[in-house]
Amino acid sequence: MATITLNYDARNATVRQLVEGLLSSGLFRLEKSKKMSEIEMALKEVKEGKINTYNSVDDLLKKINS
Repeated sequence: MATITLNYDARNATVRQLVEGLLSSGLFRLEKSKKMSEIEMALKEVKEGKINTYNSVDDLLKKINS
């Protein structure tokens, strides 16, 4: 299934009716995305192993320059 993101003026009655019509057709569904806080994103990155650790600044600089 493909995902489409729509940005529209919800105050525009014509556009709002068009979007409501698409949703009521049953061909599309609305998924509300929950925006994660910075702490939640950081914890998720730790869980996924996306965090790097270095013993010293020199080790970090070696990694950056390589």
